[in-house]
Amino acid sequence: MAEAANPYQAPRADVHEAPGETQPVRVFSVSGRIGRLRYIAFGAVFYLTIWIAAVVLAMMLGAQNAWLAIVLGWLAIMTIGFMLTIQRCHDFNTSGWLSLLLLVPLANLVFWFIPGTDGSNRYGAPTPPNGAWVIVGALVPLILVPIVGILAAVAIPAYQDYTYRAKISEVIMVGSSLRTPIAEYYMEKRKLPANVSDLGAPPGETKYGSVTIGPEGTVIMTLSPQMGSLRDRTIILRPELAGGQINRWDCTGGTLQPRYRPASCRAPQ
Repeated sequence: MAEAANPYQAPRADVHEAPGETQPVRVFSVSGRIGRLRYIAFGAVFYLTIWIAAVVLAMMLGAQNAWLAIVLGWLAIMTIGFMLTIQRCHDFNTSGWLSLLLLVPLANLVFWFIPGTDGSNRYGAPTPPNGAWVIVGALVPLILVPIVGILAAVAIPAYQDYTYRAKISEVIMVGSSLRTPIAEYYMEKRKLPANVSDLGAPPGETKYGSVTIGPEGTVIMTLSPQMGSLRDRTIILRPELAGGQINRWDCTGGTLQPRYRPASCRAPQ
């Protein structure tokens, strides 16, 4: 008589993983695996998206608070970067602690080249095969990196010049506010003041520069140490007399380079 099967008996045949078994892709996770192409493609798309959002936020916040958008952008990029890199480490059967290489410039490129484990490893099965969009996304860095590098080389100096000009405009506004008192002083005294005390007013000052009056009613604006490499540079606002009154003001004098001045304060070439 045939022996009755024991339902609790361990199987006698070898049990192997089902061929083609995969695990779903979980981008916002520190568990699971992610292959090289997805790592490159997802990283490029997220980094680009985050920076675009950071630039828009910086424009909304204005020059004074743009740093906040940059900080938030870097925090978001580092968070996504570590999540993706931990999964990339799992893909070649290594602890996620290796993701700390992200903090070492250029060393993080190693994650682009190490192949993943064939089949399952201690972190589970591989992710599904790469689709066409993943392959296209992985090509994005190869196309964008040179373009972004060129744009950055142009845009960063231009942005620095813009922020300098914005701060210098604040100093010029303080200096320009002395034009009316000087004109009134001249109409009354028939001479130009030689210093601020002649006007009975204290020297003007902002975070980015100080303003005083020199000989012949010249308004001297000197940039402060807050202006970095432009510290101690000057803009001179000089009154020009005609017909017994101040006819116009010339602001082309001083040691500040033309590129940082308003167009009206640049000497004709």
